[in-house]
Amino acid sequence: MADFENILALDTALGGCTASVLAGERSCTKSKQMPRGQAEHLVPFADSAMKTCELGYDELDAVICTVGPGAFTGLRIGMSAARAFGLSWDVPVYGITTLNAFALNYAEDNAFAVILETKRSDFYTQSFDAESVAVSDPQALEYEALVETLDDGVVLIGDGVERFLSLSDRSFKHEKGYDLPDMAEICEVLRENGGQHPFFIKDPQPLYLRGADVSQPKKKPRVLAV
Repeated sequence: MADFENILALDTALGGCTASVLAGERSCTKSKQMPRGQAEHLVPFADSAMKTCELGYDELDAVICTVGPGAFTGLRIGMSAARAFGLSWDVPVYGITTLNAFALNYAEDNAFAVILETKRSDFYTQSFDAESVAVSDPQALEYEALVETLDDGVVLIGDGVERFLSLSDRSFKHEKGYDLPDMAEICEVLRENGGQHPFFIKDPQPLYLRGADVSQPKKKPRVLAV
């Protein structure tokens, strides 16, 4: 098992920007909720967290980032930065889905479902058992389809829960405080498992749960006569 003592974790896939560093007994997280602007803040956040932990980039043992589902531009920013750090300092880069990141953050002994905001009519979602083992695939579902997948007693977490509950006439248990993944905790799990946890993806690729949104221009193009 790989020995990862010093780890940098990045998340820009959802509605925020986070850089967490774990260096021996020291740790630091720079995080802020923001709907846009992650490209301008991510590297300064990482630099600040590294300096607070008195860690040089050449001392990193691994980098990890969220790979989606999430905002197309946001997740590409985080993944591009993670790959750049990995290539620059010749360290392995791991990915974790946003859904699995929240699953690792959730520590209660209950079956639960992660529900994330898409900024559209549907939701990103995945269900887990009481031991945080996935019992469904990541999906993008409209409310009507999503509510049919949820058993009574399941606990809901994630930044899409508030909107989901506003649409529902059923009562669901839910936990607040899961707007952004806790990347410091992801660093701890990566260190403990040396990248062997099933949630971690070596040489990650972005996870998209829907195709690209394409629409016709509102203004019809001019046609030139030949």
